[in-house]
Amino acid sequence: MSRWEQNLIAEDVAGFRLPDPAEWGAFVRAICADPESDAVRLIAADWLDEQGFAGRAELIRLQIAGLPSDRESELLAAVEAYWHHWPCAIVATRYRRGFVEEVTLTASRWSKHASALLAEHPIREVTLTTWPDTGDLARALPAAVFNQIIDQHSASGPSHSAWAEYCRRLLSATWPGIKFTLPTPRYLRGDEEFIPEPTGQILGI
Repeated sequence: MSRWEQNLIAEDVAGFRLPDPAEWGAFVRAICADPESDAVRLIAADWLDEQGFAGRAELIRLQIAGLPSDRESELLAAVEAYWHHWPCAIVATRYRRGFVEEVTLTASRWSKHASALLAEHPIREVTLTTWPDTGDLARALPAAVFNQIIDQHSASGPSHSAWAEYCRRLLSATWPGIKFTLPTPRYLRGDEEFIPEPTGQILGI
């Protein structure tokens, strides 16, 4: 079953399936370009109404109004149906002014599904529950960008905080404009406990 078909199932609950990707993507890009403005969000709400997505349009207007209500809680609960059918296991999402702006998930799932998520939602913050594969991130960056990150990292000295900052710089260079929160020093990676080495394997990518 395709993701489009899965979202059609979720439409049964308060209109939370995915609108036409081409048209919706234009709204997402406009919101990312001016995230503090409500104008594009309200225009998107009008468009959603016209397309038959009443639940999503209503959530946008309710959250922009900023008045908590039982109806907003009902709509947010209905959102869970949408994410339940998403092919990527999202641990948590946070809606702001009607749009997903924060997600929590594993690093591998973020890397695999980031493009699809960012095409559908103006995500500004990502919390990773596992550590990213620094080798994959480094190889995907232009050499000049990666060398600059390495120079910054080498100057900071060996420590867990230095490792975390190195990972964060790689992530920020790959997905500019997004704030990343990394795991605590001891966390589960797959089925094994993973403790980042502050002095080894930092450059072994």
